[in-house]
Amino acid sequence: MLDSVVPSSRRGHWGQARGPDAAGPWCRSEGTGEVRRTAATITAGAMIFLAGCSGDDPGGSAEPTAEAAPEAQVSLSVADGSADVSPVSPLEIAVSDGELTDVTLVDAAGAQVPGAVADADDSGSGVWTPETPLAYGTQYTLSAAAVNEDDAQTSASSTFTTVAPTTLSTPSIGPLDGQTVGVGMPIRVWFDDPVADKAAVESHLEVTSSTPTDGVWSWFNDAEVHFRPSTYWPANTEVTLDANLYGVDFGEGVWGRRTAASASRSAPSTSRSPTRRRTPSTSTTATSSCRASP
Repeated sequence: MLDSVVPSSRRGHWGQARGPDAAGPWCRSEGTGEVRRTAATITAGAMIFLAGCSGDDPGGSAEPTAEAAPEAQVSLSVADGSADVSPVSPLEIAVSDGELTDVTLVDAAGAQVPGAVADADDSGSGVWTPETPLAYGTQYTLSAAAVNEDDAQTSASSTFTTVAPTTLSTPSIGPLDGQTVGVGMPIRVWFDDPVADKAAVESHLEVTSSTPTDGVWSWFNDAEVHFRPSTYWPANTEVTLDANLYGVDFGEGVWGRRTAASASRSAPSTSRSPTRRRTPSTSTTATSSCRASP
């Protein structure tokens, strides 16, 4: 008997299908299945590529949006709710990313306090200064506004209370206005109460003279201080004292009641200058002028 012979050209190419690639009882062997899977993959990739190329980018043609300017920032040197503030403390307003446009100060009754803003620098900041010093023991509200480059407004406010001193000390000065004094006469400033913080008081006493003259302050006692030139006042020299003591803390609850000023002029040895009248003092300023004779 002859054995059944399977042609070699068909050997290994036909057989029962097995596995996930089976499409029926008979199909291509696994080599042909690889071709089929590769073709399917290429077709799917081509569809994705075509879909990506054919679509329009919805944001590609949009005009760029201008970026908004940063918001102006306003800060006040006196924090909201502050108490025991000196009535001569600078009311500073700092502005960043904008320009200061308005500053107001009102008292507890809502009455506006007259004043003006001086530019502190080129950044748009400023210092608000009242026409007359603020009062002791009084509540005030400071408000400020600024705008940025887009004219958007930002505002800030602070309510504070000035100090209510336990004691107010009135400075007195000598020589008196209009007096003629010797070239060795010291400038004197004395107070109603002892001064605890002598350095604070001295830092607000300023002596100037038309002819440069050096000198020093020395405390005669706790309530009186003298300024003496190193030698004598030169003849015909005008000497001015500015004692800016209103709003200054003397220490231990004592504050300056007012500011005082004194101007004197020494006469030449061949003449005697006429005496000038005493200038009446105001609530915060006392002024005197005198001449020193050789």
